[in-house]
Amino acid sequence: MNHRYRRRHISAATLVAAVILALLAVVAGSAAAQSQPAGDQVALRKLIADAVTSGAASVRIPPGVYRLGPDPAGTAHLRVKGAHDLEIDARDVTVILTDARTSGIFFQDCRKVRLRGLSVDCDPLMFTQGRVAAIEPQGQWYDLAIDPGYRDDAEAFANPRPMSIFEPGTREYKTGIPDLFLGRIEKTAPGHWRVYPVAGTPGRDRFPVREVRVGDLAAIPFFGPAGLTCRGCADMVFEGVTIYQTGSMAFHEHGGEGGTTLRNCRVMRKPGTTRLLSTNADGYHCKNMRRGPLVEGCLFEGMHDDAINVHTQFSRVLAADGETVWVVPMYEEPSKAGDKIEFFDQATMKSLGIYAIRDIAIDERRSHQPDAYALFPEMGRQPYNGWAYRLRLDQAAPVKYGDSMEALACMGSGFVIRNNTFRTHRYRSILATSSGGLIEDNHIEGCTFDAIALTPGGGQGGFARDIVVRSNTIRHTGMVPWHHAAIRVGLEDGPPRYASRENRDITIEDNLIEDVAGDGIMVSNAANVVVRGNTIEDVGLRRVSARVPAAIEVFAVGGVTIDSNTILATPAESARVAVDPKAAPGDVNVHGNRIEPARR
Repeated sequence: MNHRYRRRHISAATLVAAVILALLAVVAGSAAAQSQPAGDQVALRKLIADAVTSGAASVRIPPGVYRLGPDPAGTAHLRVKGAHDLEIDARDVTVILTDARTSGIFFQDCRKVRLRGLSVDCDPLMFTQGRVAAIEPQGQWYDLAIDPGYRDDAEAFANPRPMSIFEPGTREYKTGIPDLFLGRIEKTAPGHWRVYPVAGTPGRDRFPVREVRVGDLAAIPFFGPAGLTCRGCADMVFEGVTIYQTGSMAFHEHGGEGGTTLRNCRVMRKPGTTRLLSTNADGYHCKNMRRGPLVEGCLFEGMHDDAINVHTQFSRVLAADGETVWVVPMYEEPSKAGDKIEFFDQATMKSLGIYAIRDIAIDERRSHQPDAYALFPEMGRQPYNGWAYRLRLDQAAPVKYGDSMEALACMGSGFVIRNNTFRTHRYRSILATSSGGLIEDNHIEGCTFDAIALTPGGGQGGFARDIVVRSNTIRHTGMVPWHHAAIRVGLEDGPPRYASRENRDITIEDNLIEDVAGDGIMVSNAANVVVRGNTIEDVGLRRVSARVPAAIEVFAVGGVTIDSNTILATPAESARVAVDPKAAPGDVNVHGNRIEPARR
């Protein structure tokens, strides 16, 4: 019978062969530390490929540790292409990624694939760590003593991500220290490095260099491959998957129908080790997906960037001629014919209207030209950017060179982020510049920036709309000098744009916020926002900048209600609701809030 109609299981012969190879690998010694026979990765790839081509309903990976190098094509450690309606049972299976230049596990054009139980690690690790041994008095350089067992090959760190500083007693990020981008690394002796932060490191003018002390812990990652990537996929399920280390994101998806589920997954520092980091970038990065994810019951710990990031991207207008508009995306343009898009004036970030795409195509003639690259100067001139797309719209749009465009159909709309734990990681726990989403019952502790951020910017869109942030617990957040608030709605970067109110229809209710260096809740560039029933305590006890924070702060808004919140703030100057004096009557309605002495 045609396998489209009768689902089958993988053949017994193939399974037995893989089991034998796995057993031989285990007998060889510790899987985490020793190489496995080359046949392991060959058998693993064949096992999954046979399941895909045969139309099997499920495949069981034999327990064991599989050291993977690049596949024969050299593009991924393991590529799964065109799979559908398949369960991959990888309980008690660990995959070790060994090549820093090659993608990890890559799902391409897959549908309804469930991956269960897999663990992913790297060998060698794609970061190093140690202790601060000496400091130049003005912070021009730091000497590091590399911890035993961690990487000492300084030449591999020619283009590192920023160095992070941790408290030696708690292994938490140290308050008040910015990202220390490194311009140069010298290996002065085996196990000893001298690192030179670049002069233009953001925030260096906002913290005293004495805050870094001899004995502090330091970690230096570099950018490598993601652990699990989905491209062009739909209805993927990752259940009980654990990521201990990757060179960038743990889970990364872009350019597909979406509807991904992460359930009971863990991104974490590996137990039994002294590791300061898990991933070198985001825990879960969801970009340009047509349906948003469900993330529930997961742990996110030790990431060197955002824990969860759900967004589309702002493309920029290259030229316009009546109903034809040329745009340049930061990477790829996800839109297709029939999609709705929205344009924004770049200077004010006010909407220029919503339009429908009649057709879309790459315009080779306008691609990779100086004016295209100039729209995203931070990207440089690379083969993967500078592409120009020609859009024919349903009507003429009043746009000009440099204006922004948001792909409304590719925002990851309808996401749910529920009942997850976030702890001790760099940057934001949840960045959601999407629509129709729910963020509830999460526990967040020890993130360095804004814990929950609905803040488009930096090329990442779109505006946050129709989102509920409810019943989350946020503690001990805000270590970097540019930290704003535990929960923030607004615009991420650039000059103040007081005219923009494009974030809208947002409810922030029944959240508990304790020990935040900045504001408890900050709302700007928004309309129709309700801040209700939140408890905010100990705002501003730790200072990371000269700004005096407030329990709740609002500016550049319209139709905001602040109702029935309880503020237990110390010091007293932070126990307040700060409303922009520029607000017009009716822009902000404040009533029923209680200010009480802090609980002790």
